Amino acid sequence: MGRVDGDIVAIGALRQSGPGQGEIKRMRVHPRFQRCGFGREILFRLENRARELGYETLHLDTTVGQTAAQALYRCHGYMETRRTQLGPFEVIPFAKSIRPRSS
Repeated sequence: MGRVDGDIVAIGALRQSGPGQGEIKRMRVHPRFQRCGFGREILFRLENRARELGYETLHLDTTVGQTAAQALYRCHGYMETRRTQLGPFEVIPFAKSIRPRSS
């Protein structure tokens, strides 16, 4: 979670979704604090935690209307896997391999 003057302004969570797989959930940044690096930092820390837990892939989703979130995920190597409908929302699932690179 991200804080400013004791107030929570950003959140994110990670959960195991299958063998070697994690899902990033609840990524949110208060509108007044968007584009300040909170989303990038939370994503970075969640990815590092996923590696510590032995996950090899991560996935997440966002809606078509969340263009800033889409840009953040794409910028950090997430690939759109398909599009789907969830009630009234068009959802874009993303995935990323976080396997350690061989040297």
